[in-house]
This record gives sequence, C-alpha cells and structure tokens, in this order.
Amino acid sequence: MKRTYVWMSALALVAYAITWYSAHAQVGGAVIKLSKLPVHQVLDIYKLTTKVELVVSTNVKQATGSVTVNETTLTPEDTAHLIERALLRQAGVVLTRIDEKRVSVTFNDRLELPVAATK
Repeated sequence: MKRTYVWMSALALVAYAITWYSAHAQVGGAVIKLSKLPVHQVLDIYKLTTKVELVVSTNVKQATGSVTVNETTLTPEDTAHLIERALLRQAGVVLTRIDEKRVSVTFNDRLELPVAATK
C-alpha cells in the first residue's frame, strides 16, 4: 500500500511538472530530473509528455535497468527525445513511432548496457 502511495505521489508530481513545463517551455525551458526510475515509471512520464498510446511488448517487463535524466530542455519534443535516448542507452528499451498517435515499446536484451544499468 505504501509503495503504491509513493508511486502515485511521484506520478502526480511528474504530471504537475509536465503541466508547469508546458506552460513555461517558451520562456526558457525546464530542467528534467529523473533519478534511477524503473522503466515502467519512465514510460508513464513519456506517455504524459507526448500524449501518445504506447504499444508495449510483453518482453519490456524484462528490462530491469533504471533510468536517470538530468537535462534542461526547451520543448516537449526535446523532452521526449531525451527520454527515448535514455531508455535506449540505459535500459535497452526501444521506442519506435508507429504513427502520429502510437509508439511501439520493445526491449532489446542484446544491447550492451552500462554495468550500473543492468543491476
């Protein structure tokens, strides 16, 4: 129960940050800070940021790496690109645009990942 509460609180905070980010992106950008989040939480943030449907492969559950992003971005597109790159490089999760409203999410267990990401 406590774990669910913590996760929901984090998701609410991210939703607030994205709302703030959307309102202030033209002013000079926002700092995106994700620290060692599990893949499923990063995918939730990506979905909120991009407003796309994620078509998630069953093998994504095998992606046990964590994702860290600490960058300043100027647009929602920049944020999405940073998250896509971090998921690929740190967790082996590949996001591929299917069409305007859908993104395929798969896990490639053959990618060489940093040692810290595999623990």
